[in-house]
Amino acid sequence: MKERKPCLQIRNKSAPFFGIPSRICHAGATDTRSGETTRPRRSSIPSRKDWTKTIAAKLVGRRIVGFSYMTKEEAASQYWQDRAPVLELDDGTLLYASADDEGNNAGALFSTNESLPVIPVMR
Repeated sequence: MKERKPCLQIRNKSAPFFGIPSRICHAGATDTRSGETTRPRRSSIPSRKDWTKTIAAKLVGRRIVGFSYMTKEEAASQYWQDRAPVLELDDGTLLYASADDEGNNAGALFSTNESLPVIPVMR
């Protein structure tokens, strides 16, 4: 297996996620100058249908070409205590599980394969 890009290079909180600006991926944001909480307009929040279309366009037809766990350094760069499983796709995309959509810690992957029901995090 070829060497994959480190996960720490793909975490950029200011970069759009799958083409959808990160500022509208959350329910609200706090303005650091005024301290006021702002909410995006309802029309600017992507729907399940929007997410499905966007993600399917990026992932459908891709092949998994590699599997590994994050290194301790990569996990630390995310401020995570645990190391997530990482799937590498044929176009170089890395997919890794998070405990929640805010990226608070590494997460396990679950499957419908009876011989591999869970791919755990490494502690």
